[in-house]
Amino acid sequence: MLTKHVELENPANDNVRRLGNYIADASHKGEKCLEYWAEGCLSQDYQTAIFEMEAVQALNTRTKKEKTYHLVLSFKEGDEEKLTPEIYRDIEKTMAKALGFENHQRLCGVHQNTNNVHMHIAYNMIDPVKFNRHSPWYDYPKMRKAAKALCEKYDITFDPAMEEEQQQNISQRAAAMEAHSGEQSFQSYALEHKDKIMTEIEKAQTWEEVHQAFAKRGMEIEQRGNGLSIKNSKGSGAMKASALDRSLSKSQLTKKLGEFKGSAETAKSKSAVKAPSGEQSLQAYALGHKDKIMAEIEKAQTWEEVHQAFTKRGMELKLRGNGLSIKSSNNSETIKASSFDRSLSKAKLTKKLGEFKESKSKAAAKERYSRKPLHQRNPERDELYKRYLAEIEEKKQRINQTKKLQEAEISGIYTKYKKITADIGRQTFRKRDYFRRVSALKPVLQKQLATARKEHKKTLDSIRSEYPFHNWSGFLKKEALAGNATALEILRRQEAKQAKADNGKQSQPATTGEGKKPVKIYGRRYHRPLDQTKNSAIAKMHFLAERESETCPPFKEKIDNRGNIIYQFKHGGILRDCGDKLHFSNDEQTKEIALMYAQTRYGKHITLRGNTIEHRREKGKTYRKPSVAVIRDIAKNGLRTLSQLNVVSGRRGRQGSEVLLYDTQHRDMER
Repeated sequence: MLTKHVELENPANDNVRRLGNYIADASHKGEKCLEYWAEGCLSQDYQTAIFEMEAVQALNTRTKKEKTYHLVLSFKEGDEEKLTPEIYRDIEKTMAKALGFENHQRLCGVHQNTNNVHMHIAYNMIDPVKFNRHSPWYDYPKMRKAAKALCEKYDITFDPAMEEEQQQNISQRAAAMEAHSGEQSFQSYALEHKDKIMTEIEKAQTWEEVHQAFAKRGMEIEQRGNGLSIKNSKGSGAMKASALDRSLSKSQLTKKLGEFKGSAETAKSKSAVKAPSGEQSLQAYALGHKDKIMAEIEKAQTWEEVHQAFTKRGMELKLRGNGLSIKSSNNSETIKASSFDRSLSKAKLTKKLGEFKESKSKAAAKERYSRKPLHQRNPERDELYKRYLAEIEEKKQRINQTKKLQEAEISGIYTKYKKITADIGRQTFRKRDYFRRVSALKPVLQKQLATARKEHKKTLDSIRSEYPFHNWSGFLKKEALAGNATALEILRRQEAKQAKADNGKQSQPATTGEGKKPVKIYGRRYHRPLDQTKNSAIAKMHFLAERESETCPPFKEKIDNRGNIIYQFKHGGILRDCGDKLHFSNDEQTKEIALMYAQTRYGKHITLRGNTIEHRREKGKTYRKPSVAVIRDIAKNGLRTLSQLNVVSGRRGRQGSEVLLYDTQHRDMER
């Protein structure tokens, strides 16, 4: 069992009705929801309970924070068979008591749309009697203790991730981003370079050396609130400096290096922050430092020394037109260099120092953060990633082009409307007639705008359907569903926080290539080759659904971020193919389908434990290969009636047809 509190960044997004409908799976007509119920409410009807919770929350007008506590409980694969509706309700009540919500209203639901069955609980944080807001203190330790007790009580798996601290402590949001997209987060990138950064910072004697240690790797350290933060110098991504290492807290660094000073390269020094702010102009600020600046420029022998005189004080010397200007590094305010001092004219400085040169003091980043894949590198993965980058860039360009066309068309409609209204104004002398005629045009304008937007929305939807992914994991899932075995293998080897051991190799496709010879699946002979556009496992399930339609109803297949194939059947059952294991929901029809599918995937050597089927590999055992004569004899006398004896392929030798078997099937043949 794993617990997670889904926190809201913006309390304005708190909506108990929207969350309640999601828990009940109202938008999908219950396709992913096993059951849902309400606790602590006067009414037993779920929708009425939502009204009650909204009414109670409306009575608290003081709090500006969220009023709903969203908790998710996830259960390990294989624990589903041990969980009953009564156990789900007991788990919810135990968690409510641990968090102090036992007297509060809550909405509960069990979902099965992912690889792990999980339960959503929405607690009303407003007390239904006192109407004050209850926010549990140290909720994670309380949930961990309650989860451990529940796991012991019901013999279900306790996730050790709740007890063990991560070696690289990234935030919950960064971990979720990595799990969802399959790409590295900025925090992981920073932690990856932690050793090198900390080695340089330990030797640093000035703030500038600290800034250089981060700049070499495409990062910046800056003040934020009462502390320090590290951010990506190009692009998004930021984290607390103390989250990288405790020695990078503002108090410890200021104790070692003195008052914080921004990088001269980024020009965010203390003086620069204060300079142009308020009512003081840049010119007044610059003149206040004129004596020190001019003293350093008089001694300067190079352009770099001139630039340093300005950067120390949060300014930059730039070319502008045919002259020079002084610019604030903190904003866009500028002044002429010659208005600061006549000796700073371009003619006089070039006569003294030669042709103008830009500052070179800014350290070029040797490394820079990019959202690289989390999966292990190999030539196949690199080739797929190149394709992903090319396709995602093509998708962005097509979407941007469509949006520009939409903006141009809408702008043209408004221009035409303004022109018509202007003509009406010139032709009409009475204001009442003018407004009447313009008002009659407004429905036409709205209709034209709606038509244009509708057409462009169709185009955008068409583009997005051509590229049904927005991140690396989505691309891999698309490729895996299209039959790319490399993509499926990459997904299954993903190194996530809760990753397990490798699920094993996918079985080889049961196909004869050209389709000239028959293929046997589940002991039945089919003369049509398997669908090469799908993964072999999915193709086998499609064949079962086609040939065993009475047992195997229609289904939908999808692949999750961990490479697990999930089949959802029309009758509500779910089968998960995790490589060497199959997990199925607790009903007889799904169990029968799972057994047929397992025999199709793994042959006869399978083990059934509860609602899990495992591929049993018998290592170290070899069987004597029977003679061709024996094989032919048995083939003539009922080989095809052995429904669970898989034939790999057929080949024609000198003496006619031969039947090739797995080594593990020789025991069945001899019997």
